[in-house]
Amino acid sequence: MIEPKQEECELDEDASRTSGSLENLSARKSGMVYVKTYKVSRDIAPTLIDIMRKHGDIAAACVLTSDLKSSILESVCRIYRRIQTNDIVDMLEEEKRVSDAKKLNIDVSWLEPLFEDVRKRKEANKKYGLCLEMKVGIVMAKRVSQKDLRDRRAELVAAQERLEAAERRVAAMYLVEKNLTDRLHESESDLGK
Repeated sequence: MIEPKQEECELDEDASRTSGSLENLSARKSGMVYVKTYKVSRDIAPTLIDIMRKHGDIAAACVLTSDLKSSILESVCRIYRRIQTNDIVDMLEEEKRVSDAKKLNIDVSWLEPLFEDVRKRKEANKKYGLCLEMKVGIVMAKRVSQKDLRDRRAELVAAQERLEAAERRVAAMYLVEKNLTDRLHESESDLGK
């Protein structure tokens, strides 16, 4: 007995070409093709074939009609594509659709680890974005702090120069005062003679 996952899953265009039924002719003209017994749009078929090769007939246990299964499989394929291309916008909505498919006995358990990977990637992207924002903020704050430091140093240099000038003035006043005191003493001694 061949396992479902080992079965060759291919586009069943022969069924639509050889069968004379109006349904098959209509399906072919509308861009629909058969993958196994499921009528899906031509652009979805490669994805469904890929899924069936990897996971077998994921709708085998579902008791719905073939048309309903096909519709659900198309939805699962679109979700799978969005996961592969990292194009999932609303994780909760996608997970709800997968949960609904699971309730209808569509085997979508293989999607759960993929959703977990998407969650991890989104979380990593979010952390990366926050770190990047923080780094930009830190770089800007650092630039402002460096400018402030340069301004304070310039103020300190100017204050140091003013201090030195004031010390020179005070020293000059001491010299002038000493000189005057010396002259005063000379004058007193000249007066006392």
